[in-house]
Amino acid sequence: MSTELLIRELCRAVLDGVASGGRARPRLRVTGLGRHFAVEPADAVWLADAGAAALAAYAERAEESWEDRWSVDTDTAWKPLHRALSGGPAPLARAILGGRPLTAAPGCLLRLLPPDRVPATAEALTGLTRPWLRARLAALGHPPGLSCESCAWEHLHALRAFHTRAADAGRGVLFTVSD
Repeated sequence: MSTELLIRELCRAVLDGVASGGRARPRLRVTGLGRHFAVEPADAVWLADAGAAALAAYAERAEESWEDRWSVDTDTAWKPLHRALSGGPAPLARAILGGRPLTAAPGCLLRLLPPDRVPATAEALTGLTRPWLRARLAALGHPPGLSCESCAWEHLHALRAFHTRAADAGRGVLFTVSD
């Protein structure tokens, strides 16, 4: 499946959820492991205009050699976390799939949250609690259970700290999902 098709399906799923008033959000059909990278402001500008081949090369380099301090893995938890967070105010909804969709190689989805939007997202994430996440996951039909909740909370906690570091450094956030 091409990246363009993945992006179209993702946008359709999100828009369908908005059009239905968020009542019956469809499940996203995008699969893979999620990872976030804090990118320098100049890189964020470059990424917004880069072509598919350049984006794919950048994402590959990031996966191989990015400093741990400036990245965080959300693995497969990105999907339930996105669903839980997208039910909140706009800054929360941008924490996973926020920002501008970018085109890349097949099997890879890229989204860019520009540096000016990262502080509001980081601030929105700071007020979340484990009981809030538990309630959101339950409302979305995730079966209750310590392992799902613990995994989601661990990733949300790491994502919150990551966004705070990125905001403090004036960086943007590049989100990748790769098969």
